[in-house]
Amino acid sequence: MADIFISYKRAERPRVQLITDLLRADGFDVWFDTRLELGRGEGFDAEIEREVTSAACVLVCWTPEATKSVYVKAEAKKGIDREVLVPMFLEECVLPVPFNAIDAADLTGWSGNVTDERWIALQTKIKETVNRSKADEWSSPGFTDRLKKTSGDTAQQTSWGLHPG
Repeated sequence: MADIFISYKRAERPRVQLITDLLRADGFDVWFDTRLELGRGEGFDAEIEREVTSAACVLVCWTPEATKSVYVKAEAKKGIDREVLVPMFLEECVLPVPFNAIDAADLTGWSGNVTDERWIALQTKIKETVNRSKADEWSSPGFTDRLKKTSGDTAQQTSWGLHPG
């Protein structure tokens, strides 16, 4: 399970790659479609479904084109349903219902400056969402049994770590 699943329109890949790189530098495991695993045997749709439904945070990068994408909207809806959605604007746009009722970070015009207060606020929201989601998982029924099954899996144990705020 990735810490963060990023949903966006492919035309925005260079900006999303920058966001991904910065989040990874902050210690997060980030999944977006450049990680689609060819030859995995399950197909792209199944892999995306698995990742968006298991990530601790769904970060949606809104642009005018993203608001028209059935895939971006479906991924955002999964985030809403699981209470792990963190929306952000890459460009000004009008969000459709129900996404217009959720506060979104405004990174329009952001140049990648990590000291920008808007970036810091987004990072904080992401950390809070990831930590809350993982805490919820830890307290869920059957977590101890799942932990025992993966007790030899160091990578899995590491991925359950919380991110310091």
